[in-house]
Amino acid sequence: MRKKQTTQSPAHGCHPFVTHRTDNSAISAKGHDMATYQTILIDGRTGGEGRYKFTGPDDLMERTPVRAMRAFMESVEAKDVLHGHQDYEINAAMKSPHHEVITTLGVLHLTNGDQAPFMAMISPQDFHV
Repeated sequence: MRKKQTTQSPAHGCHPFVTHRTDNSAISAKGHDMATYQTILIDGRTGGEGRYKFTGPDDLMERTPVRAMRAFMESVEAKDVLHGHQDYEINAAMKSPHHEVITTLGVLHLTNGDQAPFMAMISPQDFHV
């Protein structure tokens, strides 16, 4: 299964899904409560690892693995965290049937023409094995 994802960064560094309430909690543009998630991103070339926190809909783990990865990528793009990438592909995406973990395998397409294979694991912020 090979699915190409085209991404665009939102204008002015704003997260595309989040509006803020006066009580400092967040809701999505569609009215969903928001939750905090963590992603471990591993570079397939070097074995380097990055750990990221992002905000997404509170039902993100119930959505498809591709949608969860898309929410993470949109979040890091809005913050310009993964410098030098312009697009990405998801080659495989799966949910653990026993734990709240989504795993994706794919490729970052870099602005210099290189490609960087990656593995990402997404889980709720408070998830512990």
